[in-house]
Amino acid sequence: MAVIGPRGPGHAHKQYLPYDVQELQYWQDKTNEAVMILEANFDVLGSLRRFYVSLRELRELPQEFKEKCDNDISTFASRIENNMQDFKMQISRAKLLAEIASGRKELVSCARCGFVSQLVTIA
Repeated sequence: MAVIGPRGPGHAHKQYLPYDVQELQYWQDKTNEAVMILEANFDVLGSLRRFYVSLRELRELPQEFKEKCDNDISTFASRIENNMQDFKMQISRAKLLAEIASGRKELVSCARCGFVSQLVTIA
């Protein structure tokens, strides 16, 4: 608990160390890294979808090929779109997790500052 209050045996409060802030920073960085990767993969899926949908309008392809593959292309594009929606959800969740980690890091930093100021006041 990052609250100024009684510490020690029998109390739920913890004295936070610089390690605690560093660990929160580590997890915030990892979460932001995951967001970047998910966003890049989202863009790749979008490009892949656009490519396959554009095959329908390609003049160089025989009409027979377009007619036979139209349904398959539509199905594939739809599945990619579903995956892209899943990526959007995961990106939103990861961004929220990064915000939570940032808030906790700030709270732990403030608790450390408060603990240090209590020590200075006591001394």
